[in-house]
Amino acid sequence: MRGRGPRDVPMRLLSPSRCLAAPLRASAGRHSVLPSLRPRRHLHAHSRLLQRHIVIPSSDFEGTGPRIRDGNIAVIGGGLAGLTTAYYLAKLMPRSTKITIYESGDRLGGWVRTEKFDVDVAGKKGKVRFERGPRTMSTQKASSHRVDNYVLYELVRLRQPQSPDPAADLGLPLEHPRDAARFLYYPDRLLPVPGPPPLPISTGGLLAFILSTLKQVFSSDMLRSMAAYMANLKLHQSHPLFQPKSPPPPDMSIEQWVGQFSSSPQAINAISALMHGIYGGDVSKLSARSALASQWYDYWFSRDMEPNTLIMASSQAPIVTLPYADPVARALMPAHRGTLITFGHYGMQALPGALEHALRSQPNVTIKLNQKVDRIARLKDAEHLHIGVNGNRQPETYDKVIACVPGELLAKLVGPQKVPTLASMHSTSIMLVNLWYPYENIKPRGIGYLIPRDLPEGQNPEHALGVFFDSDVIPNAPDEPTGTKLAVLMGGHYYDRPGVTPPSQEEAIAQAKLVLERHLDIPKDMPCFAVARLAKGCIPQHLVGHHQALETAASDIEKHFGGTLSVVSGTYDAIGIMGALSAGRNMAHALALNRDLWGWTGIWPSEKHQYVVYHPSEPRGRRA
Repeated sequence: MRGRGPRDVPMRLLSPSRCLAAPLRASAGRHSVLPSLRPRRHLHAHSRLLQRHIVIPSSDFEGTGPRIRDGNIAVIGGGLAGLTTAYYLAKLMPRSTKITIYESGDRLGGWVRTEKFDVDVAGKKGKVRFERGPRTMSTQKASSHRVDNYVLYELVRLRQPQSPDPAADLGLPLEHPRDAARFLYYPDRLLPVPGPPPLPISTGGLLAFILSTLKQVFSSDMLRSMAAYMANLKLHQSHPLFQPKSPPPPDMSIEQWVGQFSSSPQAINAISALMHGIYGGDVSKLSARSALASQWYDYWFSRDMEPNTLIMASSQAPIVTLPYADPVARALMPAHRGTLITFGHYGMQALPGALEHALRSQPNVTIKLNQKVDRIARLKDAEHLHIGVNGNRQPETYDKVIACVPGELLAKLVGPQKVPTLASMHSTSIMLVNLWYPYENIKPRGIGYLIPRDLPEGQNPEHALGVFFDSDVIPNAPDEPTGTKLAVLMGGHYYDRPGVTPPSQEEAIAQAKLVLERHLDIPKDMPCFAVARLAKGCIPQHLVGHHQALETAASDIEKHFGGTLSVVSGTYDAIGIMGALSAGRNMAHALALNRDLWGWTGIWPSEKHQYVVYHPSEPRGRRA
């Protein structure tokens, strides 16, 4: 079906702060992906937050670009990946396209959840807000391999005080907490991890910072081994003498990868702590090609790069080739590189809340809560899919189904025999314990600490992965009582071990208090308010051979579903909030802007997981 001319599609964007009029202009060139936003004048309050009716017209593809194919689309999963996919579909597809979101639970947002609790501890009362899932977002530091954060900036449209572009006035309020101390726990104490110098800094301050950093590094075998590993890796990446003499292997474990550049087991142990904080995974099983992508591509492919180029996995190409037409978001990417991002005291749920509100205002979008999809089957006409919901005998029929669920769950829906590689995939479970103490200054100031795999016996029987100092990073709401908020993460790959089962909520709280007593000298009987939650199967594990497994899965999906089924989730893309946002945007743009990609599975073939060289001066990508 031909794409129609521009037309106004009413859509609201929920903004916890004031939401100002701002045209978001369509990008120039052949990659026209950012429709303009033209606000109306009506402004009103809702749920104590300001909203604004704004108009999102579809881009005009009539005669100038690929034709849009509309139809009846189902999005399975109401987490951030599903919400972002549906949001961009509603933004780009014709109004005649019907979009239905199926969510098995009673709310949208997936693992992102901000909750308030009434507390009354040691005479201090009030409402305390906890992040029951991801607590912050983070941008990449100096790496050129990941630009997922662009999609966040595109969605929320940060306000820039000196920006001439009024589009910068529209969106959710992002906050960037000041960088604070990070720690590793080893062997029985907190080790400060050196970070970047505070800016601005004087010459004398810089010298003092360097001396302090050297003192920190050489005070610990673990930090010294970690620094030696990074230095040796950088030497191998840059010096011709160490250029690889063989082509890259298909993959290897993180433990094997680190072992190539360091003979010290302490370097591997330090990396294991980092992987606990990201994947909750085991470095002896996690894929180096997936989890350490920037190091992988730099080592194997960066030597022949031309000046002023970027190198990355080609799955990033759709994001890279388009953002540079948008000057506001383009400027924000390097400006906030390597920083933490929060939504301030509104909490992380502000993001899925805004997406949900925008989608609910669309007449062609339907959101179905408490609707558990239990089967997906292809019809005999080969052009449609049936979806079974809540065991109902009468299935729903769709032209396209986008499954935003983990691979192992999708395998159950379509039949494990059809996608055996997905059926064998696995996601770890995390036990999160949130604690609030009505006292201040009971711990070191900082972001928190991560715990490595190998500790002396008796230092981590609770299988803790890390502890985050939420009260130092996430600002209190105006009505929130002062105190100390901590979050203890436990489980991950430890819960996958034979004979290990996750504790009950009461047991988890008791275990978390023991961890804090042993590591931070906070007495286990100190009065506090605590809640626990088991996030079952929340982090997909990219194990060795992950890319090859995805290639097989893509072939299986194409074979059995012929372009009617696509996938978006952390199984196939980067894990975490940023990965979900970019994957959802990629999928929606592929379907909306190019009819030849209507049948794309959403999985990048392994031969395209090589590298892309990109010249920032010209908004195009090319395969190297």
